[in-house]
Amino acid sequence: MMNLMGFDIVESALMQARDKQVRFPHSKKKRVRKKWAARDGNWTFKPLAFVSGRAIYCHPIMAGELRREMQEARAKTPFTF
Repeated sequence: MMNLMGFDIVESALMQARDKQVRFPHSKKKRVRKKWAARDGNWTFKPLAFVSGRAIYCHPIMAGELRREMQEARAKTPFTF
């Protein structure tokens, strides 16, 4: 767990959501399409983050982006946080 400007960052690989289906069956049958939609391998995932109180729960990819943006912001400002 890290601290970012007073917020605790909690990383979890489970913080992701289905983005869009990238593989589809050749069959047009509703039953087959439903089975393909249920499989995670046919979808792309995007990392998520949400704030609860003084904690930020996010995917490790999102946590890395937050850290990188904070370092860039600190480099641009003349004062310290």
